Amino acid sequence: MRKLALLLLLVTSLAGCAELLYQPERVRQWPDLGLRIAVLVVPAADDAAVVQRRFVVRNVRPNTPAQNAGVLVGDLLLALDDRVISSVSEVLDVMRSKTKRDQVVLTVRRADKILEFAVDLAHATLHSSI
Repeated sequence: MRKLALLLLLVTSLAGCAELLYQPERVRQWPDLGLRIAVLVVPAADDAAVVQRRFVVRNVRPNTPAQNAGVLVGDLLLALDDRVISSVSEVLDVMRSKTKRDQVVLTVRRADKILEFAVDLAHATLHSSI
């Protein structure tokens, strides 16, 4: 009986610390670049049966890190911090690892040029959703 009472006391004490011990993704916050990305699925140039994903910037919000760095609507997002982007979840993985003290390097294709932007996240707003 004593062991059960001790166990209940321990569980009750730890229940109040649950938020400190467990932080689900929706609670963690990461810097917002200020971009909206559209995913385009296009056939590969050499084989129409194979499709490729393209990540196109469809919106750059004003006064955001992306706009301040020079990213434009229509830019094709290729990589973040030299990590080639093949899914939206990869973009989220990179951004979730960042804080407002960091920078992120965006690699984009604009027309026929490959451009890199060092985006300072110091003035980014924080959010916890897509």
